[in-house]
Amino acid sequence: MVQLANYVASSPDIQQVFLAGRQAVEKEGGGAGGPLAAKARAELLDLSQKSWLELEKNFDFRHMQFHLPPGAISFLRVHRPNKYGDDLTAIRHIIVVANENQKMTSGSEIGRILFGIRGASPVFAQDAQTGERIHVGTLEFGTSLKYPVSALAENQGVELAILLDMEFLERIVWPDVLQRKVQTNGIVNGYLIEEASLVSARTFLQNEGVKALLTQGEVVHFKNNADYFWLATFPLRDFAGEHNPERPDVGRVVIWQDVTKGVLALQQTLKTNILIAVLGFLLIEALLLVVLKLTTGRLEAMVVEGRSELAQKNADLQQALDEVKTLGGLLPICAYCKKIRDDSGYWNRLENYIESHTTAQFSHGICDDCMEERFPEAKEEQREP
Repeated sequence: MVQLANYVASSPDIQQVFLAGRQAVEKEGGGAGGPLAAKARAELLDLSQKSWLELEKNFDFRHMQFHLPPGAISFLRVHRPNKYGDDLTAIRHIIVVANENQKMTSGSEIGRILFGIRGASPVFAQDAQTGERIHVGTLEFGTSLKYPVSALAENQGVELAILLDMEFLERIVWPDVLQRKVQTNGIVNGYLIEEASLVSARTFLQNEGVKALLTQGEVVHFKNNADYFWLATFPLRDFAGEHNPERPDVGRVVIWQDVTKGVLALQQTLKTNILIAVLGFLLIEALLLVVLKLTTGRLEAMVVEGRSELAQKNADLQQALDEVKTLGGLLPICAYCKKIRDDSGYWNRLENYIESHTTAQFSHGICDDCMEERFPEAKEEQREP
């Protein structure tokens, strides 16, 4: 918008006719001016109208307008040439700033014909009499949000709608324009549906379940009949609101998407996962049961084997105890040769008897007394140093 306005504003013919119009308005008392202003306005319309009609037809442009300073005095609405001379200073902040700063300015703003994207460029002209370069005013172009909304929605794979606060619109927009828009697009929760990417957006947004979500300001998921959606809303700020935080929002932006296919696929996946989990759990339980039975069988076998080994050891121990008791009883022994009589009446050498009734074994040697008695010479040799 800005670049187009700047291009047209650089036309010498446009500059000179617009300058003549401003000078006529000043000479004829301001406002709409008189005959001289009307003549300049007609010439300016003749220079602009053909190009304007092409822009309006092919690119959904909404307005082309020349404004005079100070503030924003409408000199010529090319899109509506019978409306001129009104003071827009209180509502057209983009034009006020562009005239004050004499710089290109752009933004979104509500005007007499609703909300749009607007770009304004200062118009300068050379005064033929004085040679002075004069700031004449501004030239502004504006377009609706139709193409930006459609392009953004298609690019992101979502649906998008711009809602405007009716209180703002009723104070600013021409009544006949607003009435037609209301009849065409409809109202939701006190908001006019200014633009939407979906033809059926009006039906969707006016659904009672959806209307309750439009002011929540966050992403929500909900079910509408048999379909599932996510929806997000956030405030819409205009040019003035971006520069003044205390200024109220002019509307809301609504974004939503039909996620029915994804939700149904997710539900099916969850069901499948739950079934797999249940089957897996049952399989694990079955494996654990088999392992438990195998382990239990092995433990039982080990217990039986252990009991058998314990019984055998007890028997061996008992036998050993019995043998120890036998030796511990009254043993008949020869007073001279020291042989022992067994249960069968046979006399056995002492060491043989003990070895046969115990695990003890003998090794032979000679004690000191016997050594001295039987081998005195060897004993004597052991005593010599």
